[in-house]
Amino acid sequence: MTGRRVARGLTCLATSLVLLTGCGDLPFASSPSATAPTPVPTPEPVTSSPTTDPRLERAGRQLDEAQAEAALAGLPRSAKPGPEPSAQYRKTDPKPCIDVLRLGWYATNFKRSRTVAVTRGWTQGKGTGLQAHNVRIESHSRPVGATLLDQAGAALAGCDSFSLTGRDEAGPIDLRLLAEPRTTATLGDQTFAVRITTFGEIGGRQTRIYADYLVVRVGHSLITLTQTSTDEASDMTTLERHAEDIISRLAR
Repeated sequence: MTGRRVARGLTCLATSLVLLTGCGDLPFASSPSATAPTPVPTPEPVTSSPTTDPRLERAGRQLDEAQAEAALAGLPRSAKPGPEPSAQYRKTDPKPCIDVLRLGWYATNFKRSRTVAVTRGWTQGKGTGLQAHNVRIESHSRPVGATLLDQAGAALAGCDSFSLTGRDEAGPIDLRLLAEPRTTATLGDQTFAVRITTFGEIGGRQTRIYADYLVVRVGHSLITLTQTSTDEASDMTTLERHAEDIISRLAR
């Protein structure tokens, strides 16, 4: 299996994961009553800042596109604008697991207040050490609030294994996913961190693909960072560093 084939295969799978689980503009099949989780205590991957930081107030203002793009200036030079999520009619089994992916009815309704969405993607490393990265800033006409990530954390408690189905331009989607919380620093007003594991073929071999998500809420904005690789030992360090830099730039 050549390094080039590994890179091409992982990049395709990473892009697919981002497009499937990103907060896109297309609907999913389930109704609000079918997907709303039963409220339970929020587990470890969701954390909130206990006090109001004046710098966070500045960082959390409603952004225009230029301000969102300026916040991404610290990303690698190879970072390029990424595609918009394209999958539709997404649903999960069990149904509440849709909230782990931030695709439930609340997320779908809340995106109506979205005013800006800017995405950048890049890869680093080679061969089996390749990592694919994606960063997205979405800003809204009103504060994001805690509900979206609270629901994601609550659903995660019962969604260590689930299926995701839907459609995209290539045809039907039918994935088996594993989910587990990730430990990370508390950033912004609230932080949600999760690893989504799926299975794909790279260079003719069936391989586990690990997608680590770090989602940070700060005022009117939601920052989503994704790192995809075949390395089970990969950590959240790079995602945290980029998130901290983005928040710092927003606070200027």
